[in-house]
Amino acid sequence: MHQQIHSSSRHAPRLPLLIMRSDFMDDNRDGFRLIEFNGIAAGMGPFGQRIHDLHHYLQRQYPAVFSDLSNQATGALVDNQAIEGLSAAICQATCRIKQEFGDPGPAGS
Repeated sequence: MHQQIHSSSRHAPRLPLLIMRSDFMDDNRDGFRLIEFNGIAAGMGPFGQRIHDLHHYLQRQYPAVFSDLSNQATGALVDNQAIEGLSAAICQATCRIKQEFGDPGPAGS
């Protein structure tokens, strides 16, 4: 497919951004197993951050109810900065690509 697209046997230069998501299931016998590796759905990270924000809000607004309904074994909520992380990675990749192509203009043009 690469040869058909690029009419060459050489590899096309790429800067991997590695935005991907891996889904696991916990099997009673074998433990965690990878069930899906999805490079497109990695954009779902911001939704995970928003769910974290919702959980944090519920924990602050309704601590007794949140405590009763949450699994105490999980401990404190883990901060999720997916939006900031994806934004920074995309910005860094954009700047590197512009640098490699000698493009002095702004990234948005």
